[in-house]
Amino acid sequence: MKNGQGREGARRLSWSARTVCRPTYRRLDQMLELASESQSQLVFAAMPMAKPYEIPKELQNILESSACTFIDCRDVSGITAEMIPDGVHINEAAAQVYSRYPAQRLPLRPRNETTSSITLK
Repeated sequence: MKNGQGREGARRLSWSARTVCRPTYRRLDQMLELASESQSQLVFAAMPMAKPYEIPKELQNILESSACTFIDCRDVSGITAEMIPDGVHINEAAAQVYSRYPAQRLPLRPRNETTSSITLK
């Protein structure tokens, strides 16, 4: 059989399904470093989802120690779970509400300023 199908493919799939990997933030660190080198301002937003979720402490620490802006959009007034039909993607009505939320929270600052702006719950 081709492409890992059959018994061996099932064995690999079974193993990988049981393996829980701890997230690493290597790529994020690289992106933050590149942004710093090029004096670019990065903005990260935690998106609203149908079910509440926590932001991992390690990720919070990385964002807090960087020169990025983080906007916590997990709980936007006016967006309900019904407006996130698949649990992840917001519908058009939610998009109308959501689009204003981060825009109102973006700090206005000169391009060369590198202070961090973090708001975590």
